[in-house]
Amino acid sequence: MPIFSRRRIQDMLNDLRPLLGEGGKTKDLLARLEGKKPEQVLGAEMELALLWGVKQVTDIEIEPTLPDNTRVPEAYTEGLFNVPSYIEITTLSDADLSGEKEMQRAAQIITSFSNTIKKRAGNFMYYTFQEISSWKEGRFTRQRCVTNDFDLDDAQKSQLRAWIPSCKEPDRLYLQNDKIAVTIEIKSHRQKEGFNFWCSLPPLAYDITDNPLYKRLKDKRSQLSGVPKGCYKVIFLADGGSQLLRKLTDKDPLNLYKSGQEIINKFMEDASVDLIFVFSPKRDSSSIYPAFSNLNWQVSCFSKDNKEISLEKLNEGLALIPTPRFEGYQARSLQKQQSFAPSARGWHLGNKITTREDKIIMKISARALQEFLAGTMSKDEFNQFISSDENNLFQLWLMKGYIISDISFESAGTDEDDDYAVFTFDKSPSVSPLE
Repeated sequence: MPIFSRRRIQDMLNDLRPLLGEGGKTKDLLARLEGKKPEQVLGAEMELALLWGVKQVTDIEIEPTLPDNTRVPEAYTEGLFNVPSYIEITTLSDADLSGEKEMQRAAQIITSFSNTIKKRAGNFMYYTFQEISSWKEGRFTRQRCVTNDFDLDDAQKSQLRAWIPSCKEPDRLYLQNDKIAVTIEIKSHRQKEGFNFWCSLPPLAYDITDNPLYKRLKDKRSQLSGVPKGCYKVIFLADGGSQLLRKLTDKDPLNLYKSGQEIINKFMEDASVDLIFVFSPKRDSSSIYPAFSNLNWQVSCFSKDNKEISLEKLNEGLALIPTPRFEGYQARSLQKQQSFAPSARGWHLGNKITTREDKIIMKISARALQEFLAGTMSKDEFNQFISSDENNLFQLWLMKGYIISDISFESAGTDEDDDYAVFTFDKSPSVSPLE
């Protein structure tokens, strides 16, 4: 899975199963975890991990019924904050803020029509949507030039009919009316749906309340509306590819757009919620090479009226949750590509080679070896995993007079979906000159 290994996810499910039961909650989590929609998959992963983390350190009841029978929150605990607490868990992405749905819908419409003109012509198209900026009622806004009710008009269909039969890569066409402004480019290779469009406008929130983050928090507040007095209302909010959460405190010096922190603070002023926690996979920005630094959980706490909260148990639970494998936006992109399906190409461990006197020990991906033996990986692809420069390492050791003397397997642990096949090579007169 994107955030945790499939092995880790299964261990968490097994551990929580007595509390989940075999009914609706287990089926719901399994359906979302194995689904195709990134928001559902990442949401299920984070919900499972946070519930599991709480269970490791204190009491927890999953899907408790509120006293008034109006709602069913995600969890109830008395020991996490030393106060009876009802918890809602949600994961946010940039899907609604980025205009992704409108752009993908428009791209699908143009692609489908183009394919009627020339077979598979639309499959090689890439779309760059334009943006416009303006001041309205004293507020600066930028918006993408595509509407959610776009459809090709007769003039645009005529443009495509004239352009497609004769166009060759590279070539471009510009379509514009009051519902769209987009540049279409023909590429030399097939464009994967969902990755064949782009706009220069980042996912920004220009209004403090009219944005997906504030609206999501309002939805979760409704789920907690029946919580009795004396109990905490808590929202766990996870980054599933949300810039507002990943760059939570980034503030616009011109105050043209709002930060995630500003939006959550405004919600806390308006709503009767006691605690909001934001969980985001984050790399160490102080590292000399941030892109290669270790990932950790960045956790931010927002409390009503800045009340003092006991966080000891929560911190203990978080320390037990494995570190994320990707940042939220990376995990979402990989999930869109279906990179973690059980039948997908495996995520292989790299080679490790050590030498001792006349002995060589080489560890290679056990999954890559099995895929090669199973015929799902070609010889050339397998050689890429076991090669040094242009040399097949098995061939290299053989040419140098080494032969396999032992084969074993080494576990890489629960947080990897691969293990090591360990080959020991010894110098042997059977494949080297006599001395």
